[in-house]
Amino acid sequence: MKKGYLKYLFFIPALFVLAGCSKPYSEALPTVQVTSVEAYGVADSVLITGTVTSQGGGPIQYEGFSFSNTPTFDLLSRQVVGSSGSATFRAVLPAYHDSTFYFEAFAANEYGYAVSKPYAYTVPAAKPDSAPCTLRSNSFTIGSNTYSLSGISTNPSPSFGSYEVSASFSGGFYNYDVYFNQLPTNGIYSVLT
Repeated sequence: MKKGYLKYLFFIPALFVLAGCSKPYSEALPTVQVTSVEAYGVADSVLITGTVTSQGGGPIQYEGFSFSNTPTFDLLSRQVVGSSGSATFRAVLPAYHDSTFYFEAFAANEYGYAVSKPYAYTVPAAKPDSAPCTLRSNSFTIGSNTYSLSGISTNPSPSFGSYEVSASFSGGFYNYDVYFNQLPTNGIYSVLT
C-alpha cells in the first residue's frame, strides 16, 4: 500500500470522530422560560420566576428578565440582570395595577444568550384600603379628640409637597392642612406635626 493512501485511512476516521464531538450552535445556547408572574405586595409590583431548562454547551453566566407595557420591545431597554447560578431565578419588578405587561426571561453562557417566549400578564386592580377601626364619617381625629368637619378642599398645586388636603372644622375655630408628596389614596395617615 502506498504511503499517500495510508494517510487518508487515518484522516477520514478522524473527521468522523471530530464531527461527532461538536454540537450545532443552536444546541450550544441555553434555553429559558418564564414560569410564573404574580402580583406582589401592596405596591405596584409583580414577582416573576424564570427557569433555565437547558444550560446548553456551558454553564450559565447570567440570567434575568426584560419587561415592557407594550408587546414589542427592546430587550435592553428595561431589564434586571442576575447571576444566581441556579436553574430557577426570581425578581420583583414594577408593574402598574390594572395594566398588561409583557415579560421575557433570558440566560447566557459562553456561546451567547437565549430569550424566552413573551409572557403577558395583567396586573389585577388594587384592593381598597381597609382601616383597622371603624371611622366616623365627616370627622377628623387629632390625638384622642374627634372633630366634625364642615368641609374638605384639595389643592393639586400647593406651596409644599405635591398635593394638599384642607379640613375645616365645625364652628370655624381652625383649618387643618395636610401636605402629601404624591396624590393620596384612601387610608389612615399619621402626621408628624
